[in-house]
Amino acid sequence: MPELPEVETVREGLDRHIVGRRIESAQVLRDYSVRRHEGGPLDFVDRLTGQTVSYVARRGKFLWLGLDGVDETLVGHLGMSGQLLVKALDGSAEDHKHLRVRLVLGPMSEAAMGERPSAEAPLVPVTLDFVDQRTFGYLAVCETEPTPDGLAAGLGSHEARIPTVVAHIARDLLDPAVASGTPGRKALVRLIKSKPTAIKRVLLDQTVVSGIGNIYADESLWRAAVHGERPANKLTGPAIDRLLD
Repeated sequence: MPELPEVETVREGLDRHIVGRRIESAQVLRDYSVRRHEGGPLDFVDRLTGQTVSYVARRGKFLWLGLDGVDETLVGHLGMSGQLLVKALDGSAEDHKHLRVRLVLGPMSEAAMGERPSAEAPLVPVTLDFVDQRTFGYLAVCETEPTPDGLAAGLGSHEARIPTVVAHIARDLLDPAVASGTPGRKALVRLIKSKPTAIKRVLLDQTVVSGIGNIYADESLWRAAVHGERPANKLTGPAIDRLLD
């Protein structure tokens, strides 16, 4: 399964290459890959066609594309083997055998090109392919709701609105809202310190802090010199802060 930094690499790449592009068409090649979309494949295509990608955001291992002018987003989860691949629409590459969903996006807007000078071939239409061998991942168009703290919903987002299907997921430690020294970090330390359960279990609780899997929890505890079975409410605030760092 992709770890959080891998998902962030995907988000950063999509941010450079597809923000400011209009979705000219969408194609669902495997219905199961849009199973979380309530309206089904045809509605999925209808709601995306003609929309412009305004930003790419992430919270934990959930990704979403902001759609300009509407309170809806395209939410994606990579599952165990999902990939989001951008390539020029020039017919030079064969389709991946595990291609599940394809979006065709037009050239970047002039405003987006100015903000992303490093983007490759901004005037060339591209495809955004959702490739997923094991089909545990999915895409879905989802409505948004306000964030409880009134802050931007995740890394890459400029809006205080979060997709409804992601709202139960806590912020991750790459999120600027929980960076060291911020009010959000202090609140997170207090929350962890209130938990009577083992600190490793708390780290794995996606409603407390998201994106930390078993390996990263173990490595973080080792580096911070904190025993994973120690109750979180027995740790000092500085020890928790050191662990989060």
